[in-house]
Amino acid sequence: KALVETEPPFCGEIRHSLSEQSVFLMYVSLDSVDMEQLSKRDIGAEVTAVLEAIVKEEGAGVDMERMASVIKQLRRKHLSEVEESPHDFFSGEIIGSFMYAPDFGHSAAAATS
Repeated sequence: KALVETEPPFCGEIRHSLSEQSVFLMYVSLDSVDMEQLSKRDIGAEVTAVLEAIVKEEGAGVDMERMASVIKQLRRKHLSEVEESPHDFFSGEIIGSFMYAPDFGHSAAAATS
């Protein structure tokens, strides 16, 4: 809301993603950015201020009803994907574990002993 539903809006949409390899990486992307606003505003400072406001006072800035709704939606999507393409889901998890888990080989060897 702070960057999209403002006057003037900085961007049209904000997305986030999480990548888990040997470390976690969470990134935020801003879509449909108004290039004129880009030169006028310090977006790094604005995004940081928004994130700090959300987590202040032990997360009081988090809309828990919205969070529950989003989690339910993502859960349904995940279960649908697992049901439709279980081979894609499991092969991705196995390959990721094999490539990035520090003890993958050791754990497998210990389990067979």
